[in-house]
Amino acid sequence: TYTVKVNIDGQTCGRFVLPATEAALQLPNADMEEGGDGSQYNEKTVAGWGTSNKMTTKSGTNNNYTKHSGTRIEGNGHSGNCAWLGTVGWGSGNTWAGSLSICYNVDPGLLHLGADRTDTSKAGSIDTDDLNCGIAFASRPSSMSFWYKYSPRNSADKGFVEIWIKDANDNIISPVKQASLDASSDFSQYTITFDGFGKPDVAKGAKIYVRFQSTHNSGYLKKDETSRDDTEKTHIGSQLWIDDIQLNY
Repeated sequence: TYTVKVNIDGQTCGRFVLPATEAALQLPNADMEEGGDGSQYNEKTVAGWGTSNKMTTKSGTNNNYTKHSGTRIEGNGHSGNCAWLGTVGWGSGNTWAGSLSICYNVDPGLLHLGADRTDTSKAGSIDTDDLNCGIAFASRPSSMSFWYKYSPRNSADKGFVEIWIKDANDNIISPVKQASLDASSDFSQYTITFDGFGKPDVAKGAKIYVRFQSTHNSGYLKKDETSRDDTEKTHIGSQLWIDDIQLNY
């Protein structure tokens, strides 16, 4: 708390002014501990974050590979639970039939501060411009750190992260930051710095957006970029684990 007393031309204000500093806000469920209400077949979603699960599981039955979501809560994170994102192949009503199963679509695992993707016409897209992106936010962090590990199906594939902050007039006040995440068998910390955003003459933030995806390139959203898991009865490609996100001030 800062206490300010104003003196002008030898005259002192008769009272103290108590300005309020901005709160050091954090993202919802940033430690990835809290599961949501579950996908169509009760795999735990990530509370407070949007996914593509309602699209990739909506056409399936409980007996085939389309029951598995592309984003869910798992144990064995950096600390406690974490979010798992997987590039998933899914069908449209086709039943699980071993080598005869049909993978109609492939989509990246999506974890973002925005609406769920439900429109099947957007299958195979790594863009989220069509979704309601971002949540209310009123602070000025200097950077964002998170822990991740990444297992690519193709050694050239990479995970993906994007973040932006807008003011009350919907203007970007920190340049859009995007990064590709390299393969990592153990959890590693990654930090994204906001250029100039911490300066006092920069407008206050009003909305923040963070997006993680299990691939950075739509070229890896093809059936041959997945492998069929007979145990899980699903087509799985690259896999990304996210945990312990922190905004730094």
